[in-house]
Amino acid sequence: MEHTQYFDVELAQNLVDHIAVELGQNVNITNHKGLIIASFNKNRIGMIHEVAEQKLKAGEYREFAVTEEEARQYRGVRSGVNVPVLYDDICYGFIGVTGDPVIAAPYARLAAKLVKAILCSIAHKERLSEAMRDNQRMRALLLNQMIRIQEEERKRISRELHDETSQSLTAVLLGLRALATSLGDETQKKRVLEMRDIVSEALSSVHYMAVRLRPILLDELGIRAAIAKYIETYQKRYNIKVSFISKNIQEGERFFPEIEISVYRIVQEALSNIVKHAEAKEIHVELTCESELLQLVIQDDGKGFDPDILEEYQVANNSLGIAGMQERTELLGGTFEITSAWKEGTRIVVEIPVKTNSRKEGNICGT
Repeated sequence: MEHTQYFDVELAQNLVDHIAVELGQNVNITNHKGLIIASFNKNRIGMIHEVAEQKLKAGEYREFAVTEEEARQYRGVRSGVNVPVLYDDICYGFIGVTGDPVIAAPYARLAAKLVKAILCSIAHKERLSEAMRDNQRMRALLLNQMIRIQEEERKRISRELHDETSQSLTAVLLGLRALATSLGDETQKKRVLEMRDIVSEALSSVHYMAVRLRPILLDELGIRAAIAKYIETYQKRYNIKVSFISKNIQEGERFFPEIEISVYRIVQEALSNIVKHAEAKEIHVELTCESELLQLVIQDDGKGFDPDILEEYQVANNSLGIAGMQERTELLGGTFEITSAWKEGTRIVVEIPVKTNSRKEGNICGT
């Protein structure tokens, strides 16, 4: 029988103290080598229980009694009964109750059962905790894979919209313009021009959708340029003033793609929430890289909300936007914080470590 787990000293002493009080007897616990690691008599702690040591070395994991004569003969031994603490095919040591062996025996057996029950409970909790950790790791892995697939699909659709749909609509637009120029009938010319305007609006919508799905600037120039362009388009579309400041990020500086796309999506989601719910007039966006940490701050002057009812609100409105932003951040080992108060606006702070995530070696945080 191999020993793979051992008594925790603090746990053993707590057990001894409680059991001794319950039983009204002196109690001690030896570890798997016969060393007394816990005792109601603190002077005995650290002594070798020689009889227990002999039993353990011989692999005799069974109850034994100690007579008064043996107590005088062996070091660290008191008369009484010692019962092995066995759990899951492991002998953790012995628990002993001192006194007349006939009287001490039932107490020692009861104490051993109590210790075994506690060890069983601890082991169950540890297995449950490990299962939960495995579940969290698997969930993170699956979520990360799902996001990656989603981004790849968005990228593909965006390029199709840009390269195929946009080109087709542009060709139709040019054809309608040429047709309108060649027509002499003013009524027909007016109808063609109206159709041209409709196609022009459709082309603008396709461009907007393509950028929302996957901005080309993000792949070509990086996060700073992509956010700046998105904010420029956002201001024109919704007539909301947005200021954008970037600190310690050089032009063209890059981070790993998963960091760039996650930060970009968080900006998208946050600004989309603001236009839907906040009734804000001004928004401030700040992207800073300092001390190997990428920080994104988004602040609006909108009506705000009560953070205590945020989860209830998301469930009622089938909204997972904020949860999605938090998930993206945590997958990158970062932190996500949102603070708000009624009529005082909302502030989002995202921090993502970039120590090992800069594409350009020696160019982390603009250094």
